[in-house]
Amino acid sequence: MSSPVVYIRGMTDALVIFEQNNLHPLSPLLKRGYRHVWCAVIDERAHSWIGHDLRLEGHVTTVLCEPGYPLAQYLRDQGKEVIAIERKARRTPGPFILNNCVGLTKSICGIRSAALTPWQLRQHLIKSRSGDLACHASPST
Repeated sequence: MSSPVVYIRGMTDALVIFEQNNLHPLSPLLKRGYRHVWCAVIDERAHSWIGHDLRLEGHVTTVLCEPGYPLAQYLRDQGKEVIAIERKARRTPGPFILNNCVGLTKSICGIRSAALTPWQLRQHLIKSRSGDLACHASPST
């Protein structure tokens, strides 16, 4: 059994993952290559990366791997763009929360942004230097 990874404040504890495919009927209106977003966060109690993904079927939460696994590199190898961030402990302001993949990702990762689409969220993370474009894979067109 591998030794647990010790979480240190200031360390990347969340990944924002952008995908090019989305089965939603309105997805053709979104920027090509950035039609879906989801996140993976480290759960210190479970000692694992947990994926949070809002799909047409609903919110899917999945245990992905142990914290020491190079998840960002693995996702990049799958053709996804990954931005590594440090999660912020913030309450999502109510009473309205955007009920889409962007809203879920912003809520779980504590991201304050007016972004409505995955592309807008990516631009916010890059411009605000909230994230580290750790793994970039150009989406195939």
